[in-house]
Amino acid sequence: YFVSYAQSWCAKRTDESMRQQLISNTHPPEEFRVNGVLMNIPAFGEAFGCNVGTRMAPTNRCAVW
Repeated sequence: YFVSYAQSWCAKRTDESMRQQLISNTHPPEEFRVNGVLMNIPAFGEAFGCNVGTRMAPTNRCAVW
């Protein structure tokens, strides 16, 4: 699931393309739409063996529910 999710947002951009997106789009770039979500899902850290306190398994995760 996690690999498929990340691949669905896979993109390659030029610097100019990224600049244009940041200026004209209210959504964050793909990298942050993937990492920002997955790092807050405990099952992701378990599946990939991320140590607690690392970038992809932070100690203080966001929780909505």
